[in-house]
Amino acid sequence: MLDLVPAAGAAIRLDGQLRLLGDTPPAQRVPELVAALLAAGATATDAAARVVPAAKDLSDTASGVLAVPLSGGDFLAWFRPETLREVTWGGNPYASKVAQTDDGPRLSPRRSFAAWSETVRGTSAPWREHEVAAARALAALLTAAALNRSEEDNRLVGALQRTLLLQELPRVPGVALAARYRPSAEDVVGGDWYDLVPLPGGTLAVVVGDVAGHGLAAASVTAQLRHALRAQLLRAAGPAAALELLNEMTSALLPGELATVVVAELDPGTGDVVVASAGHLPVLHAHDGTAEYVMGGRGPALGVLDRPTYAEARLTLAGDDRLLLFSDGLVERGRGGLQRGLDALREAVAAGPAGAEPLLDAVLASLAPPDADDVTVLALART
Repeated sequence: MLDLVPAAGAAIRLDGQLRLLGDTPPAQRVPELVAALLAAGATATDAAARVVPAAKDLSDTASGVLAVPLSGGDFLAWFRPETLREVTWGGNPYASKVAQTDDGPRLSPRRSFAAWSETVRGTSAPWREHEVAAARALAALLTAAALNRSEEDNRLVGALQRTLLLQELPRVPGVALAARYRPSAEDVVGGDWYDLVPLPGGTLAVVVGDVAGHGLAAASVTAQLRHALRAQLLRAAGPAAALELLNEMTSALLPGELATVVVAELDPGTGDVVVASAGHLPVLHAHDGTAEYVMGGRGPALGVLDRPTYAEARLTLAGDDRLLLFSDGLVERGRGGLQRGLDALREAVAAGPAGAEPLLDAVLASLAPPDADDVTVLALART
């Protein structure tokens, strides 16, 4: 940057990360200075303190500032220090040119035009037109590169999404299944995932999980957890044991990541269900015209503790009973609170139709969840 536009220092903020080069104002002062100059329409100034009075104390590094915006609040900026300049006048321009006469004060021509000099402070070497043009051209290139990178990220996330979401639900004799997934409006895919895993012995594991975050990074972690949990469910003696193994893997290979997941293992022949949860919202059991949350079998989220112990809850699906697994995007209500959303879901399910597919349609229509977060919901019932 300093080779492109001669300056004593420069700053670049990309993806919210600020980097400084050479002699610049303190890092905490740079964003506010650039924002104030851009808000005032001063892309280039050799007297920053005249535009932003609060920058008067920065004259030793930023009397002159050239700033150009990038997308998302990012920017490029160059800084030039104060350059003392001596200006010579024909006579003292500050001397009084008002003469007192009998008729009152009158303007009077200067009596002396001898050379008079003063030192001008608070200004830098001026920015030349071609320097401003070069800065804007670099900004345009970076903006185009960021757009291309964003499009590539979206393609990668879309490919990950296709691996995370089942193209079609498996056909399991004696079980009716339905699933809905809706990504947030702000990302192609977020941290939600669901899975249906047929297990040895004829049981079926139904899974809903949620990784903290959105976008490509969250989708990558989601893919790893989904495939790891599949492997653990095939070897572990039940959902709780599978979650313990998955948490061990998360702590060792994905330090710093946080995720929640709930597993419900259904025996289609008997209707027996075993539920275990790692910090996820409770499963909802609808039966006999009512609905209640399964509060047992809950443990800490993945990645919180090194070696937690997970418990299991047991219930039986009979007749028209239905079981719902869902992510927090379905029930979060901002100021209304999570509990309000949970209560609304319980009422909608209790009053909803018996079939798995029509039940999900009724739930989504009733709750109308906002699109600020991913929404995932699965329903299962015996047939």
